[in-house]
Formats: sequence, structure tokens, C-alpha cells
Amino acid sequence: MKAVFFDVDGTLITLKKNLPASVPQAIAKLRANGHLAFINSGRTKLHVMDPLLADMEFDGIISGCGTLIEYRGEVLFYRTLSTELIARAVETFKRHTIIPILEGRDFIYFDKEYQPFETYDGGLKKQLAEKIRPFSGNFGRWEASKFLCATNPNFSDVTNCLAALEKDLDFKIHNDHVFEAIPKDVNKGTAIAAVCERLKLDAADTFAVGDSVNDLDMFKVAGTAIAMGNAEPDAKAVADFVTTPAEDDGIYHALKHFNLIDG
Repeated sequence: MKAVFFDVDGTLITLKKNLPASVPQAIAKLRANGHLAFINSGRTKLHVMDPLLADMEFDGIISGCGTLIEYRGEVLFYRTLSTELIARAVETFKRHTIIPILEGRDFIYFDKEYQPFETYDGGLKKQLAEKIRPFSGNFGRWEASKFLCATNPNFSDVTNCLAALEKDLDFKIHNDHVFEAIPKDVNKGTAIAAVCERLKLDAADTFAVGDSVNDLDMFKVAGTAIAMGNAEPDAKAVADFVTTPAEDDGIYHALKHFNLIDG
């Protein structure tokens, strides 16, 4: 039995927010062959199960960059940020002209006047509706595990901001406009290790499939690292195999390449 851990955005779902027809077919075949299929996403529990994935079955879901691990409905691990750390981090982000979005299991928090991301202010806002709350008026009532932050290279002071918080948070820098802040010593890779320990799996029998910098941690732990054809250069550089892009049936081709599915 093998276990395969899939990122969501840019991996299961294309960057244009489409689900290739071959993906549910591939996951169904994978599980029918006796292997385990896990989601392993930076998205938090609140929206990790994208509507596009609603009709698919997975053995487990890892969300929030490893901060929440679920296996067949059982919570194996959950790490949250303390109220004190959240308050200090929000103040630090804003002082350095960085827009913070606090992501939790049940709610997402941001001050809407900042209009941080089109994703949040547009499509996701419609999808989550009442689940988006402002920071103001909710102090101390947060239950959250990570931040997603918007920056502008022209005026955001990212270097000094990260230096001020590096003792408490780890950072995944995607580009000049986006980074994630997560609890220390928790990531997609530690989540794979925790699943292996709980299920008595050898890490050599695991596969990680992703496209982004926050997938590098699971690439380090998994026995085999698979980068999508649309992956960022850093992900491709350390992958054991680069499949076709998500929109070109990358998942199906990768699982077939490693004989995890037939046909």
C-alpha cells in the first residue's frame, strides 16, 4: 500500500480554477488499487474542500499547511495560533504595510477596507459568505492556524517584518506579493511524517504531488516528490519526477508513470 499526498491549487485544480475530468478518475483508480489518497493543502479546513472536489473521496485531509490532520473523519492533530501571537503579528504586519488575512478552521478574518486579494474579495467572498469576519470587534475570539499576507514590493517592508516575527512563525514566500505565516515546526512535511507514524507507513512508500514553495516541505519527507508541469522552478528543481501541467492531465500521468493506476 502506498499513500499519495496531493496539493490542491495548481495540482488537483488548475491555476485557472478548473478540475480536469481525469482527476476524479485517477483518484478513484488509486484508491480502488488499495492505495491511500490525501489532500495536503495550504488552504484551511474552512475551504480546503473546494466545490470542484465535492464529489471526490479522500482517505484524509491535511489543511492549513499541516496545522490540521484528519484521517477518515478523525482529527489526528490540530495546531492553532495563540491570541497573543495573533494580536502581535497583526500589529506587526500592519506596521510594515503588509495586509494580513487570518485563516481558521471556521472563519477567515481580515479588515475589508484593505481589499487584500481578488480571491477573497471576489470569488471566495461569495463562496464563504458569512464566514468572513473583520479583525475589529472580534479580538480574542479567533481560532486560527495561519496567515496569508499580501505585500507590495514598492512599500511593504517584508524583511524587517519577518525578522520581528521569525521566533514565533515560519514563512513561505511565494513571490513579491504573497507569503504565508504558519506556526513554528509545522508544515506539510511534518504532517506526512505524522500520518506515517500513526498508520505505521514507511515514508519510502509515500508520494507528494505539488507545484509551489509550500510543497517543498512535503517533497523533503515523501519517498517520491512529483512536481506538476506548471510548478514553480524551485519545486521542479527538487522533484524526483515532473509530470505534465495540471490542465494536461498531470495527476493521471504521474500516477500511471509510477504504476499506481492502470490504463
